Amino acid sequence: MQRIPMYAIKGIGIVLFIWILLKIDIQQASTNLMQVSVLALVAAIILFPVIYLIKSYRWHVLTSAAGADTNFKESMRIYMSGLFLGIATPGKLGEAIKIPALVNQGLKIKDATSITVIDRALDVLILGIIGIWASAKLISANFAFGIGLTGSLIMILILLTRKILLPNINIKSWLSALILTVVNWCVYFLQLWILSVGFDLQIVLPIFISIMTLVGIISILPIAPAGLGTRDAAIIYFFGTLGIAAEKAITFSFTIFILTLFASSIGAYFWIRYPLKQPHEKKFI
Repeated sequence: MQRIPMYAIKGIGIVLFIWILLKIDIQQASTNLMQVSVLALVAAIILFPVIYLIKSYRWHVLTSAAGADTNFKESMRIYMSGLFLGIATPGKLGEAIKIPALVNQGLKIKDATSITVIDRALDVLILGIIGIWASAKLISANFAFGIGLTGSLIMILILLTRKILLPNINIKSWLSALILTVVNWCVYFLQLWILSVGFDLQIVLPIFISIMTLVGIISILPIAPAGLGTRDAAIIYFFGTLGIAAEKAITFSFTIFILTLFASSIGAYFWIRYPLKQPHEKKFI
């Protein structure tokens, strides 16, 4: 019963998506979907395992540096299981399953919780930095300055309380995790760019990255399953400023959603094949 309000909030995105479908030409959207390049779709799908390997390795770097008794294979099992549950639950709360798994590997619950938050925060940090540039390019310099100032204040607060909130991780591991995060986002934008070519969107790369960065930030809002509805609305708006029809924008956006769900089956395999244990139970075999 306690989860009902959370799922209700998640339903906002679904309602928004249905409203969008009622406003567009479904037949034209279906035609656009049938015309997408199969080669581009395959290339985009192939990049999902690359992204997941990078993220799993970043997770391994952070957990190992924090003192977890683990290897890369176990780290990948934990990360991929958490990834699947994150997509399947409101607000990605399912990712919290990684906390007891880290406790099993010898971390204190405070450090296990911090690592789980940090892993997510690194993605938000890099996306936020790119978002400042994107905001200046697409919205206004003053808005971008406001975002940058707010982000800087948050970073200063974290640094002031790092001894309380952050586990003891060496500088080399922090740097490695940061570099892996940047590489991950580069691969992600490459994946979206390939998909845009498959849809023949013909948007110059800097503008495309700016749009997809702001769309990504909006999609993080925990009011839609895997960004359904919120992502679509944002893409329709930004693409509309470039003269791209809503029907073409929605097919591009919905394809991202479908590919994300399809790719989550990799995480589902790990969740089913290697279920995470509760604290003090036997670890992965």
